[in-house]
Amino acid sequence: MGTPSLIVAALLVSGATPGVPWYTHYENGVALLAQGDARGAYSELHDALAARGEEGLRVHTEGIRYVDYLPHLYLAISAFMRGDPALARTHLETAERSGVAARSETGSVLLEAYRVLLRSPSETQPPAPAGEPEARALAPRYTLFPRRPPTLPAEEIRALAAQVLARCGLPPHTEVTQAPWYFFYEVGLELDARGDPQAALDYLITAADRRPRSAHLARTYGLWFIEYRPYFEIGRSHSELGNWECALDALELSEKMGEVTSADDDYARFRELLRQARTQREQTAPK
Repeated sequence: MGTPSLIVAALLVSGATPGVPWYTHYENGVALLAQGDARGAYSELHDALAARGEEGLRVHTEGIRYVDYLPHLYLAISAFMRGDPALARTHLETAERSGVAARSETGSVLLEAYRVLLRSPSETQPPAPAGEPEARALAPRYTLFPRRPPTLPAEEIRALAAQVLARCGLPPHTEVTQAPWYFFYEVGLELDARGDPQAALDYLITAADRRPRSAHLARTYGLWFIEYRPYFEIGRSHSELGNWECALDALELSEKMGEVTSADDDYARFRELLRQARTQREQTAPK
């Protein structure tokens, strides 16, 4: 386990910005992460860790303010969002060894969830068939499923996407590849509501790729906030298609993230889907 520590140490080339306290970098990093700016978040968190290397719970910042200081956990999340799972695992292993995140109310939930998202290739489904990209072996299991044709016509899906662009206050000429996470999430929800869970999955999975962290009040644009529960919605779409292994993978991640609580209207539906997915796994498991 010495190698990851050496990698992390090499990454932390000295020196946060002079005169800026560690907690300012840290709070900026966490805020940028919540906004989906993984690159900016990584830079700020890197500077926080360079200025203060010791993690801790209820660490004093200024005045009467305290924070759970978990830089390696948030560096893992930002690295994952940037598309670097190897670096993310390095930081996650460091967070696990320190034991601080596991004792934090918020950190423990995120730590467990990202253990699932950052499973090693040997823990995922079998490798992709010949000719498929090697990176698929690193993908979460809920992204590996047999594809079917969408139910809705392509022109209807395009029209729906254009409507969501306008609703989100985005220019009509916005390239889909440059659209923010909440565009994909909103389109996915709309497609599922219109009876096309297959097309919905493409958008919902992209949303989760761009913003892996769930949130009960996620800021989208302006002063608009939404309930962001990508893994619950992915699990629900998979269950509608009968992809029960994928549904279970997403729903168990949703459970770890605390996406649906007993206070939510669809809590009973969530528990029932989770029960059905687990039953399906037991019925199809090798004897």
